[in-house]
Amino acid sequence: VNVIDPKTVVYKEVEKTPAVDLEKLTFPPSKRMASALFSRKTKYEVFQAPIPLHHVKPATDRANPRIGVAMLAFSSDNSFLATKNDSLPNTVWIWDVQKMKLYGVLDHLGPVQHFHWDPKQPRLALCTGNMKVYLWSSAGCASVQIPMEGDFKVTSLCWHPSGDSLILLSKDNFCLCYLEGEEATKQLDQKRS
Repeated sequence: VNVIDPKTVVYKEVEKTPAVDLEKLTFPPSKRMASALFSRKTKYEVFQAPIPLHHVKPATDRANPRIGVAMLAFSSDNSFLATKNDSLPNTVWIWDVQKMKLYGVLDHLGPVQHFHWDPKQPRLALCTGNMKVYLWSSAGCASVQIPMEGDFKVTSLCWHPSGDSLILLSKDNFCLCYLEGEEATKQLDQKRS
């Protein structure tokens, strides 16, 4: 499957390999060095269409195969609609409701577990079952590493009604994230440019 319209902004999550100075590598590596060696750092890159997307063929031999739109949600101001299709589990489609056209595409390294719109502004938070939370607004995208020790894999999330914090859920734990107001928006603006 390809996104064809060249006007559609495609944000693709890509892995960044951490730089490791092999001359300073000791055995066993320090906790900080081990973290640098084995952590997966990612970021969004902007691509122009056409771009291929990860496609999963539905299991048609099973009863009730997963096909079609699996998740959808309107932004709080009803200007955007976010959707996820079962055959493209790593991708979130952002639709401009007023113009009735595709506005943007967010393509991830893993399958999208959950997404939720900010109740105060058109800002989408989503998770893919790793130690990151992803934020999208019309200003741009950000991949944010959760600063927790251990194996905290975000499987669900929910905005506070004020829109200034998110609760992130894993299988066994939760984390409350506070967002910096204007500073967070400026960071998204810088990422887009």
